[in-house]
Amino acid sequence: MKGPLEVFRKLEREVRTPREKLPIDAFLPSPDSLPSDFPDPPPSQLTAHVRELGISSDMEKEKRDRRRQRRTRKPAAEPAAPKNIEEEISDFINRDKPEGTQEEDYSDFLGGFDPTEIPEK
Repeated sequence: MKGPLEVFRKLEREVRTPREKLPIDAFLPSPDSLPSDFPDPPPSQLTAHVRELGISSDMEKEKRDRRRQRRTRKPAAEPAAPKNIEEEISDFINRDKPEGTQEEDYSDFLGGFDPTEIPEK
């Protein structure tokens, strides 16, 4: 797989070179002579041997950290006690009602609808 720098440079070349030549292109510099916006990364100050040692020690440290995380897992939460169906239904019906309100407090908003009342025919 290509590195991101190579992909950016390829995109830059495609953008700078037009598919069709225009007359004004004769007066513009060639795309190859323009400096790239993606320069080469600076060379590393470390020797190859030191870089290899650093990479292996970093990998080992990451492995140790992952092992610690696996060992210190949190215990599973205990399941809640099962509710009977009536409690679940009452919780569902009253889920939007603020605590401490009575039915009389919000009966005005129901539009006078009384579910126990039989409609006239």
